[in-house]
Amino acid sequence: MVYPHLPRVLLKRHIDSGYLRTGSSLRELASSIGVGPEGLERTVADANRFARTGVDEEYGKGSSPFGHQYGDPAHTPNVNLGPIDKAPFYAIAVVPTPLATALGLRTDTDAQVLRDSGEPVGGLYACGNDANSIMASEYPGAGCQVGAGLTFGYLAARHAARS
Repeated sequence: MVYPHLPRVLLKRHIDSGYLRTGSSLRELASSIGVGPEGLERTVADANRFARTGVDEEYGKGSSPFGHQYGDPAHTPNVNLGPIDKAPFYAIAVVPTPLATALGLRTDTDAQVLRDSGEPVGGLYACGNDANSIMASEYPGAGCQVGAGLTFGYLAARHAARS
């Protein structure tokens, strides 16, 4: 999809640099990014089916309320799933990044690490990326880990001072 608010001149710069790959067809795009055309066509057909039904049966994209804030509120049946059906088609490399964990050690409201039984481990606290995030496995935006780390670090310090 080409967003109307992005002038083509901005896209050209990214295409020329190799950051953004393009094709006038899915087969041409597949060739540009070094993947099999049948696989890309099948993947896009699946994505388009999910966009029509509103349910991503493969990865669950668009099912999180956190993600809905970034979707197109005018698009139905799912604000996060739109069709891939108009050329030109674009692709960028997606690589793993060391953002952080969101599912660390289980803690209580005082940031004490909990045993499997639910009992606290005396003197052991976790916060930030070492603790199970209140956001579960979601990352709704910049600062959420910092905010949770500061808050639960404060709670841990207060609890430790009382102990």
